[in-house]
Amino acid sequence: MKKLIVRGGSFIALLAVVLYVVSLPFRNEDYRIHETYHVLYESEPGTCDAVLMGGSNAYSYWQTPIAYSEKGITVLNMGIPSLQTSAFRYVVDEARKTQPDALYIFTANSFKWFKTRNRVKYATRRIHYAANYMKFGKNKIGLINRMCNYAGIGLARLKFLYPVMEFHGNWNKLDSRAYVPRFEDLKAGATYEKFLYGVSDVTKYHCLTDERLVLDPVYEDCLNDFLDYLQDNHVRCLFVRLPQAMGSEENVSRLNSVCDIIESRGFDLLDLQNSEEELGISYKLDFYNKLHANVHGAQKFTTYLTDYLVKNYGFEDKRGVAGYEDWDEATRRYNDFLKTALFDFEMACAPRAFDVTMSPLNKPVQDGDGTVHLSWSAVEGADRLAVYRRMKEPEDFEKASLAGSLSPYHWTLMQTLPADATSFEDATVDEAATYYYAVVPVVEKDGSDAYGSFDTRGVSIQTRG
Repeated sequence: MKKLIVRGGSFIALLAVVLYVVSLPFRNEDYRIHETYHVLYESEPGTCDAVLMGGSNAYSYWQTPIAYSEKGITVLNMGIPSLQTSAFRYVVDEARKTQPDALYIFTANSFKWFKTRNRVKYATRRIHYAANYMKFGKNKIGLINRMCNYAGIGLARLKFLYPVMEFHGNWNKLDSRAYVPRFEDLKAGATYEKFLYGVSDVTKYHCLTDERLVLDPVYEDCLNDFLDYLQDNHVRCLFVRLPQAMGSEENVSRLNSVCDIIESRGFDLLDLQNSEEELGISYKLDFYNKLHANVHGAQKFTTYLTDYLVKNYGFEDKRGVAGYEDWDEATRRYNDFLKTALFDFEMACAPRAFDVTMSPLNKPVQDGDGTVHLSWSAVEGADRLAVYRRMKEPEDFEKASLAGSLSPYHWTLMQTLPADATSFEDATVDEAATYYYAVVPVVEKDGSDAYGSFDTRGVSIQTRG
């Protein structure tokens, strides 16, 4: 009988291992999440100044390579789409295995309240996001159980440990990356197209109110449970409220209540909700949708928070220091990406003059000798105009970057024109190529150049072959 039990137990254990291994390719919900966990697991113990954690807004607002490039601080980005409040403590525990003394920074906007309807459907994808790429262990099992308990999911929770149970129908859609993971190794720097080139005016979604809403008691208990965990484990932490277009006064009111609880428990809260002027954030230009910053907004937010962290926490510059070569290389490559979307003055954190606005450019035209003609309406308030050009970005950023060939796709200053200029001619274009043009108003302000508002995407033209 004893042998039968041992054999039965061994068979079940072997079956569980086989099923887990078979499930690995079916974790293809979002490769960016895989990259995020990969960066954590590849980081040497004790090398991170901080770990910034939150939902997808954390992933888009904070860019680790920008912070390292500017001040040499090492802040891991653990932005995981729709990271639920019930999951935070387990992700923190996972990061603290190798970074126990780091400062843990949480985006307060990511502490989401429960949806009362369709809770199971709402929670299912979020559980996959948080759990799929975490290494197997106590934290992963605890995360799945806790999130399933709050969502009211019973035995079906096994599908989060073994994704093949839910996604087996996708077997014919899996690509090679599902079987052999490929990583950008940019310290989780964002490179997706919407982030780099998307621009959306989200002003109408930007709401402000001092009202507070009473939170769902179950959610409030969940939030306080996480705060208890932080205090009981003496986790050094900072909460940051992002400048975000919340969409409705109701959402703002709920977040107000969340922030009140955080502060009432004695935690530090950096509230940037009304600090867009201080950060230089524009709700017309610096977002690709109402909840997510684009690369222009991320650069401003990351620069501001980097300066705040250096000033208040004394993090030291590690650029060029032995043991941080992977950070130096990741930053070099990421800056190569950024220059396809950011202009040189943005990379240099130059001041902005948002009251001076560039009117939309007319569609470029090409004449018989191949010269491209660009025109626009007169600009008021500028001291001069700067004309920039870049080629269309390559299809495979990663491959092009590894080959060291992104420089043709960087925004490049073509010429500086008088403020009253309304046209520009470019006779240096190649045949059968796509170019983007942008004209930037420049203002002399307090002894230095400031840059006005303009179409960061630019206007395009396909030259004749």
